[in-house]
Amino acid sequence: MSNDLFEPSLTRENYREIKTYQISRLLYVAFLGGVIPTVVLGSRNAKWLQIDKKMIGLMMILGIAILFFKPLFVGLATVNYIKYEVRSIRWIYNVACVLLYLGYYFLMKEKFKQHIMTGGEIRPILKDAVIWSVAGMLIEFGLVITGIRIIEYVL
Repeated sequence: MSNDLFEPSLTRENYREIKTYQISRLLYVAFLGGVIPTVVLGSRNAKWLQIDKKMIGLMMILGIAILFFKPLFVGLATVNYIKYEVRSIRWIYNVACVLLYLGYYFLMKEKFKQHIMTGGEIRPILKDAVIWSVAGMLIEFGLVITGIRIIEYVL
């Protein structure tokens, strides 16, 4: 009988500690913070969970597309080129952010469950979410103002 059965299969050399946020809390980040904190924190968490880099890149491209469509539509609505209220555009933007969150959620769900079932640690998200939400709001404000000015100049 061999004693190899009782030796650990993971050694310290090939073991990489995995960390994660509670992925359901990213919903609050998406709805309240916007696309920038959703992409940053969602991509960071996906990287921690060792999700395929191509999928993370795809999610980042979707987030950047959402980020740049908002100033475009706000600018077009501001100069009355399209008949939408800015409030309606904000709700459409929030729905797009929540859909982006759902993409991240389903991308990370299986690896997250595995992490939890093996006794993995969950990191708090509040501090990072607040910092990235404030930064995201400032960046989005700048993009919207710039988008309005560009559209006013072009039209």
